[in-house]
Amino acid sequence: MKFPIDEMRDLCKRILLSHELTEEEATIISDDYLDAEIRGKPSHGLKAFSVVVEDSKNRGKATVGMERGPVILFEGNGDIGHLVAHEAILWAEKSCQNHGIAIVGMRNIKRFATPGTVARRATEKGMIALVFEYGGQAFMAPYGAAEAVISTNPIGMGIPTDDAPLILDMATSQRAFYFIALAKALGEKIPDTWGIDGNGQPVTDPSRVTAVLPFGGYKGYALAVMLEIMTGPFLGVDVGLQGDLSRRGALCLFFSPSLFGVDKEAFNARVNTFINNIKKARVAEGHEEVLLPGEQGERRRGKCLQEGFVEFDEEAFKQLKALEKISDS
Repeated sequence: MKFPIDEMRDLCKRILLSHELTEEEATIISDDYLDAEIRGKPSHGLKAFSVVVEDSKNRGKATVGMERGPVILFEGNGDIGHLVAHEAILWAEKSCQNHGIAIVGMRNIKRFATPGTVARRATEKGMIALVFEYGGQAFMAPYGAAEAVISTNPIGMGIPTDDAPLILDMATSQRAFYFIALAKALGEKIPDTWGIDGNGQPVTDPSRVTAVLPFGGYKGYALAVMLEIMTGPFLGVDVGLQGDLSRRGALCLFFSPSLFGVDKEAFNARVNTFINNIKKARVAEGHEEVLLPGEQGERRRGKCLQEGFVEFDEEAFKQLKALEKISDS
């Protein structure tokens, strides 16, 4: 089903406003969820909106725990991650203007929609962004293990260009855990590379999954371990089996493209040349074109914004309307 984006934004905002969020806060959060939805990430879009509604019921307020030159630590105190990330980007923009770089730590926050959305917001302000988030709970089995010990620890990266930004948005698992939950809700089977059961055996029934698997075998596993340390213990956050979904960490690095003395025009020219080389590469059999990181999502986003509509299933809409009724009662 197709719904007007503006109407969907207003519906999300009404729900959040009823939970004592301000107009600005409700807009920031609603836009983040809509961004995930229109970029084709329904698992992190409006289907998951009930998560932030629950987060708003027992919300802390973020404070600045430490600030030193181009480095800042936001003490989340259980605040909503979308809002802390928004403040981080505003601070980073000023830091990049003054220092060319911004290093932002966030600890004890609740989730933000996707690292890719945070990275996209940064590219809109002309910054290069690397966004790493601790997934908050042991969802994933280490390579060779039969049980979940580490999290999926997603990564977002953004590169501004003369055209649409290049956006990387990925988990270190074969698929984010929400895709397992989505397949279960829809009664669909999953590939046997996505998850394992309690005996460590690959399964296609999503209801039997007790742990997801890392992408690329030991390589994805190794990356997930390193990121969990950098977004957890490095920031003073418990991880692994002691992880807490409402006490996550995030580490973000923001750069001005001119940090090393390369002016904006020269940077863009080199990036454009590289992009053109990729897009003009000979296409392999079985493929229609060579796609850039995040290009499909950007195309979908552009089409949705141009048409003014977002498409998602009727059940997701019913869930939002149910949340609205609960909020009104």
